[in-house]
Amino acid sequence: MKRAMRGIGPVAAAMLAGAAAATPAAAADATDSCCTVVELRQYALHPQRFEPFAQLFEREFIEPQEAAGITVIGQFRNLDDPDRFVWLRGFSDMASRARGLGTFYDSALWKSLRDEANASFTDTDNVLLLRPASGTGSIDLLGLPRKPAGTAADPPGLILSAAQAAAQRRAPRESWKR
Repeated sequence: MKRAMRGIGPVAAAMLAGAAAATPAAAADATDSCCTVVELRQYALHPQRFEPFAQLFEREFIEPQEAAGITVIGQFRNLDDPDRFVWLRGFSDMASRARGLGTFYDSALWKSLRDEANASFTDTDNVLLLRPASGTGSIDLLGLPRKPAGTAADPPGLILSAAQAAAQRRAPRESWKR
């Protein structure tokens, strides 16, 4: 995939670790914190549909969401499930979430491609709507711009949930080599 996570703030750091993906337009005029509301979405895909869907997502869905005021934080592979597409998107608040989702899902682009996208899925209901645990938390994207679609890929990275990271810290060193 062409995107990896870029910088993350205190709330996301508790959940994620690694380098982060950036957003172009949103980051250009945003403060360092982009998102006090985050969706963690996990799509179950039909076998062998990860790459075609990931390419469609990268090519067609990132910029239009960002133009609608949605911050696409990053997309990921689940190393334990090759048929799961995991991604994060963020919003400054619930009102901007409603506006952004309405703008994107009512667009001619989405309507023209939704059947193709939906044909990839067996389930799209695994979604967590997250808010910071503290009043000062948000995801910090450090104002870094996302590479435009079609540019060279970043080196692959590994993002772990807090539970996975804790389990690996407790596990013998050999299990880290997976």
